[in-house]
Amino acid sequence: MYQRRLQQTKTLVESPQVTPQTPSLSYWLMIGFTLLACVIGLVLYRKHANNNTSDVDYRQLLVDIMCLSLQIWEQKQGQTRIELAEQSKMWKVSIDDGRLRVRTFERYLSEATLPKKPRWRNVLNTAKHVLKDADGENVLVIELIQKKEQLQMFIKSEPDLFK
Repeated sequence: MYQRRLQQTKTLVESPQVTPQTPSLSYWLMIGFTLLACVIGLVLYRKHANNNTSDVDYRQLLVDIMCLSLQIWEQKQGQTRIELAEQSKMWKVSIDDGRLRVRTFERYLSEATLPKKPRWRNVLNTAKHVLKDADGENVLVIELIQKKEQLQMFIKSEPDLFK
């Protein structure tokens, strides 16, 4: 976008109708407005790039926490995601064709299926539930604790995203 605005400015300056040899008020206004548009475009581009990066990091962090929580749960408890969903009381368990399903829970295990507005409180509470019975020496447990703290810090640093 910035490059396009810069090219437009060069095109306007090089156009035969208005030349720097015959500067007029309209020429200077045109240059000023074009430069202003370039600056605004650059600011918006940087803001958009920063927001997307933090959003991607946040979404990936939620997925990582859920996957680690499930992995620790399965190793420590020897139970499935259905038992984790039931015992944590954070996720709805439904019956589909005679078998138990946790569809919402499963959506949080991949960034591609993560909802647009994920329930970050459910993710944090699930991690807390898993950690309350976990062994603090385990490498996965330490990683989960770090990611949980990272998410909590992110939530505190970006309160507008989490209303």
